[in-house]
Amino acid sequence: MTALFTATAALLYADQNLLAPNLTAIAEDFGFDDQQRDRLLGGFIAAAFFGVGAPAALLFGWLSDRVNRCRLLFAAVMLVSSIVQLSTGVGLALGQGIAGFVVSCVMLLTCREPLRGGTEAALQEHFQDHPEDFAYSEQMTWRKLGRLLLIKTNVLGLFGCLPWGMILVFLNDFMSQDKGLTVQQATLVLLVLGIGGGVGVVGGGCLGQWLYNRQKWSMPAFIGTCTILGVLPMYALLSDVASAMPLTIIMAMLTGALSGTVGPNMR
Repeated sequence: MTALFTATAALLYADQNLLAPNLTAIAEDFGFDDQQRDRLLGGFIAAAFFGVGAPAALLFGWLSDRVNRCRLLFAAVMLVSSIVQLSTGVGLALGQGIAGFVVSCVMLLTCREPLRGGTEAALQEHFQDHPEDFAYSEQMTWRKLGRLLLIKTNVLGLFGCLPWGMILVFLNDFMSQDKGLTVQQATLVLLVLGIGGGVGVVGGGCLGQWLYNRQKWSMPAFIGTCTILGVLPMYALLSDVASAMPLTIIMAMLTGALSGTVGPNMR
């Protein structure tokens, strides 16, 4: 089941990074200047994507408490695939169709909905004492959503999304147009940054949990330190400090690894 969910997510998100390495090429096809490229392609299109994705996430999060989650995910994947196919044509959307229809159908037929609250540590005693009778019935409400917005770390997380949006949309094009890298080299830098982010998520999450179990204050101190230190390799990427390609790769890895420690520990 984990492999199917991972494959579904990977295929659905695969197209989101196609715009970044081709930003200038697309702008040239449409006859855009640099300002129009950044505003229309990097700004409006990216904003439209997240403008739809954010409320959709809230809607499907609310629905996940009320309907079968496997069927809900199947419906969401089918909906996304259908919209893409209608927008781009059957021929161009064949790959997306495979992701949407084949993988989601396999997932629907082979996966069973996990037990609600089954992995929550606070509920384990209830499940053990009443394995047949106990059912987790808590649901998301607007009042609970409002309480989430009062948690300081959640508010900080909203602002923390801003640099990642800039990185995902503009960094690839900046590296190829302003730093003199080829599109392939710039894309490699972003790939390494993403790999570093994965290392930071896994390693930073494990280390943060270990620190939290020993002394609670040490975990936020750890991610705060990583965030501050992550600025240094990022500055090197944007400036002429990391002019050689091997050094650029190292700075990208450090940026991703240090920045990636924050997310899993905030959750």
